[in-house]
Amino acid sequence: MLLTSTGVGVKPGVAVNLNDKLSFVTHFGFLGYQYDKLDVDGAKATNTFGFDLDGNNLTFGLYYNF
Repeated sequence: MLLTSTGVGVKPGVAVNLNDKLSFVTHFGFLGYQYDKLDVDGAKATNTFGFDLDGNNLTFGLYYNF
């Protein structure tokens, strides 16, 4: 089965500049719209609006500024 999933929105987050070139970034949750549908006959699409501040959706990263 193939799942089609599309989302538009923002992920709230925090950025901390460690120095002039390097930043630590964390994002959590999702705020916006999401569309999911299985690619099988008779499957219904799921449309989701709103926000999800679930801690399982937590990401960390480093940005290097040139």
